[in-house]
Parts: sequence; C-alpha cells; structure tokens
Amino acid sequence: MADFLKIQTDVEYVFQPVTEDFDEKFAVWDIPNKKFIREGEVITDTAAGKQDVNKYIKLTDEEKKKKYNRSLKFNILSIVDGEEKLISFPPGAKAELEKEFETLKALKKEPTSFEYKFKRAKKGGTGFLNYTFSIVRELGVEEEPEDVGEIDIGVKKSDGLTLTPTEEKIVNALKNKPEAKDFNTEERLSVFVDNYGITAERAHAIISKHF
Repeated sequence: MADFLKIQTDVEYVFQPVTEDFDEKFAVWDIPNKKFIREGEVITDTAAGKQDVNKYIKLTDEEKKKKYNRSLKFNILSIVDGEEKLISFPPGAKAELEKEFETLKALKKEPTSFEYKFKRAKKGGTGFLNYTFSIVRELGVEEEPEDVGEIDIGVKKSDGLTLTPTEEKIVNALKNKPEAKDFNTEERLSVFVDNYGITAERAHAIISKHF
C-alpha cells in the first residue's frame, strides 16, 4: 500500500493523479500529538474505552475539545516525485480538485494525463486551512501548455465587466487550450454553467466580451 504524502503548510506539491476516484475515509486528529489516527486504527484512551477509528466512534464533548477532532478525508492515489503516494484532502479541497478535472474534461482532455500543483495555507486571520490548486502541464506532449491558472492575458477587467479568479481561469483555459478554440457558444456556456455553477446570464456576458 502506498504511503501517505506528508503535507506541510505553505509548501507547494506537484502530483499526477493515478485515478479520478477518491477513497472516503474517516480519521481523528490527535490534538496533543498533532497527528491523524486513520480509519482502521485503534485508540484506547477514551471515556468509552478502546475503540476502532470510524465514523461511529463515541467521543465526549470534552474529548472533542482537548483530545480528538473528528475528520472526514478523501484519499486519491497519485504520483509524487516518481513515487506512488496517497494524498489526503478534506471535503472542500476535494471539491476544488474535482473542478480542475471537470474543466479538463470539458476540453476533451483526460485529467489523469496532467500534473497539478497544490498548496495548503492558513486562511488569513481565521486559523483555518485553505487549499489552492492549478494545472501544471499535460504529460506526454512535446509542447507543454502553460499553467492556465497563472496566465495573464489582461482579462480581469474589460468594459466594466470584472472577472472573479474562477471566471478568469475559465476564460484563460478556453482561450489557450487548442482543443477549445473551436468551441461554439453553447459549449463555452456549458463549461461556465454546468461545471462551475455560474448563471447563464453572467456566462453569456463573459462570453460576449471575451470570445
């Protein structure tokens, strides 16, 4: 079984997913020892005695505050630095990575043929951790596409229409991916509305300004 990638805050990691499927697992965060105890392992020092770690574990309010935090994780098998690793993401990070997958699939690309990068950072002033993702490159092609999440083509503001970071990212992808250059309006609209939940009215306004 592949080892888990040890994720450090404020460090960028590049990975290639082996699959698009996530393995949902429950864990508890050991507060005093600052480590995860994963589903299938055992803890003994609870008010209910020895327990297997799973979503049915019984913890008192005091234990939740001082000893163990319940945690739902989604593991995805990936290649990191040439080795298979399991990368464990919380629900919000999983959703963000799935958006990257959907963008590529809308462009008729296979998500597992790409490398991605992510970074975990503390959300300003809150203490909560935030994950950011971007596409690095497509593997197995002679000319590597640029990271569509970082291309600046001057579309942040145009004729009073200010794009959000997500909208800018979609426009960049549709403009810079060869497969998307021949998309018609309906296909572009589908990327905005179906994959990202942007309203049809807003999507039409963006498309009319930038395509």
